[in-house]
Amino acid sequence: MTFPRFRLADVCDINPRLPRTHGITDDTLVSFVPMAAVDELTGTIATSQSRSFAEVKKGYTSFRENDVLFAKITPCMENGKAALAQSLVGGVGFGSTEFHVLRAGPQVLPEWLRYFVRREEFRREAKRNFTGTAGQQRVPTTFLSGAEIPVPSLDEQRRIVDLLSRAEGIVRLRREAQRKAAEIIPALFVDMFGDPATNPKGWPVTTIGSLSSYTRYGPRFPDRPYAAEGAHILRTTDMGYSGDIHWSDAPVLPVTVDELEKYHLRPGTLLVTRTGATIGKIAIFRGAEEPCIAGAYLIEIGFQAQVIPEYILHFLLSAFGQSQLVRGSRAVAQPNINAPTICAIPIPLPPLEIQARFAASVDQLRAAQGLQESAMAKAEAIFNSLLAQVFSRDDQRAATRLEEAAVA
Repeated sequence: MTFPRFRLADVCDINPRLPRTHGITDDTLVSFVPMAAVDELTGTIATSQSRSFAEVKKGYTSFRENDVLFAKITPCMENGKAALAQSLVGGVGFGSTEFHVLRAGPQVLPEWLRYFVRREEFRREAKRNFTGTAGQQRVPTTFLSGAEIPVPSLDEQRRIVDLLSRAEGIVRLRREAQRKAAEIIPALFVDMFGDPATNPKGWPVTTIGSLSSYTRYGPRFPDRPYAAEGAHILRTTDMGYSGDIHWSDAPVLPVTVDELEKYHLRPGTLLVTRTGATIGKIAIFRGAEEPCIAGAYLIEIGFQAQVIPEYILHFLLSAFGQSQLVRGSRAVAQPNINAPTICAIPIPLPPLEIQARFAASVDQLRAAQGLQESAMAKAEAIFNSLLAQVFSRDDQRAATRLEEAAVA
């Protein structure tokens, strides 16, 4: 058995206009929601502003409480910017003209619509129907109007929405736990070493260059095709913003024995992105199951025995360290930084045993973060799977499986 399916245009108003007899005066405060205020991870309005009606009545999209906002433009749509408009000032809101607005009719719940358009499958289909030029492609209203949505009874919708909300709540809790865990290491650094900008513990000050054993720019391998075997060539995109490296995502190039001997990365090497929008990304190469080589847009820095690389990493990740990197970048066609500039950065040098205690604590915290990430990935996979099942063609059976999964 399947639920009856209807076109979205048959069960909701798409981009309804503000009635002429709205009764809102120019000095009335209303909610204002720019595109940036919609969180693509949670599918919620993370922040909103209050503005007078006079400021927003022209040139913005209007909506009201419990309308669904769906980003129409690339890449916001693909990223999942869709949310339920709630807690609006005066029950009315205005926002980006790049929102489509869906207003639920009597046959569907607003939450049901939100879950329907948040699905990856729906977004993929919407992308296939883009119109416009590159960089300015949008989801046309005609696509939304004709998209088919399953419509069970309202009681059944409430039951399924409740189950999906619980699954989504688990994802939200996991994400919050991740966020809090990410704050622990920077706080530990300041607790053990003090703010490096003021050096309140009076550690002797040296430079990064005086602690390094070598610096090198990543090699270039022009016109060499990717292969199944060889070495992973780490790119700026393979480096995170918190000191991690996703080496398994990096492409593989064939390399000679001599090239591998010369360029392969050794554990403890600091990597810094040196140009472009990702300038100043920093990570420690901690080793990998397969050989890795730094790409051409990375700077390698090795260190002597009197410093532990983990300390250097988190010094450079601190607000002071980041400010020194930014100050040292030069803008020509695009910002860039070089090895001598990094080596000239002043750094307090605490005793090696304190650095070692910090590194040991970081190892323990990273292990805990790894468990958090695994739990987060599992929770997201379960939620996305349930979401896909609910709106599949075999809706009734999917709804049953959803309830069984919730009970389990």
